[in-house]
Amino acid sequence: MTRFKTIGSLQLHEDLAHERREWKLQRVGWALMALALLAAVLGLFGHGPLSETASASADGALTVRHQRFERYQAPSEYDIGAMPALAAGGVLVLRVEPALLARIEIERFEPAPQQVRADGEALLFAFATVPGKPARVRMFFRPKRFGPLVASVAVGPQRLDFRQFVYP
Repeated sequence: MTRFKTIGSLQLHEDLAHERREWKLQRVGWALMALALLAAVLGLFGHGPLSETASASADGALTVRHQRFERYQAPSEYDIGAMPALAAGGVLVLRVEPALLARIEIERFEPAPQQVRADGEALLFAFATVPGKPARVRMFFRPKRFGPLVASVAVGPQRLDFRQFVYP
C-alpha cells in the first residue's frame, strides 16, 4: 500500500511491500550472478575442472584428453595417446575424419608429422615413434563453428568418437 510520509516540509512516497519484493529480487539476482561466476571459474563456459575430460577406446589403446566446452576460434588442443601396438613399424598413423576437419582449423602438431596425405576427404598424419613405447601426439586447433561438435579420430583399427560443445 502506498503511503505518504511527511518529514518537515517534504512529502515522501513510501511503499514498503514493493521495496521488500525488490530487495528479494535483488538477492536472487546476486545469487544467480554468483552461481554464473562459480560455473565460469569451474570451467562450464570453457577451460577448467568441469570441462577437462578424457575419452578412450574400449580397450584403452587409444585415448584423447580434451575439453568438453570450447570457445569459437579460441586456441585448444587434443592430447592423443596410443599404445605401442597401434604404431606398426615405429610409425603412428593418425586419421582425422572429414566431419572434424570441417569444424576445426588445425594449427600444428607436436611432434610434427613426418608425412601428411589425404585419404578421400580424411587426412592421415604419420608420426615417428619409439618402438615398444606409448606414443603421444598433441594436435593444436581452433574451432571454426560454434554449437555441438562430434569429433572422430582413428589410429589403425581403433576409432574414437567424442563430443564437445563450442560456445560463440
